[in-house]
Amino acid sequence: MLHDWFEWTVNKLIFRPLYKLYTLVWWHDHSDTHICTALSPGTSSHFWKAHAPECQDMIYTQFQGIYTVISCGLWFFCLYQLYLILWHKCIIARTQRSIMRDAFRTAIQDARASGWLPSSNAPSTQTERKEEPRVHLVDKATSTEESL
Repeated sequence: MLHDWFEWTVNKLIFRPLYKLYTLVWWHDHSDTHICTALSPGTSSHFWKAHAPECQDMIYTQFQGIYTVISCGLWFFCLYQLYLILWHKCIIARTQRSIMRDAFRTAIQDARASGWLPSSNAPSTQTERKEEPRVHLVDKATSTEESL
């Protein structure tokens, strides 16, 4: 079922418009008998009027060659675009992230060297603080202890 839908879609959206474009541009929208007469020199248009199905098959065969070249070209273009996207995402963006990471590290080192940031070897301010002794107050009226 999916194959039928895909075939119908390709036929309606790609094949028929390209076939119409082929007959308009290549053959200047001449009749099938005129096209077959041009494709097979030595036969008259009367012969092709009598043999219309063979004429349409010959035009279709001629178009299939052009359609195959166009389809292959589109597939190669799509693969090339996919390659460019993957190249950019995997290689270029990764390299840019690496450059930015190195620049950020250098900026942090420069800031630490100039004293704007504490050095990474220095203990943090939380561990530097010594705990102050607690003062205990005793309320003689209620005889409870409170800590400050």
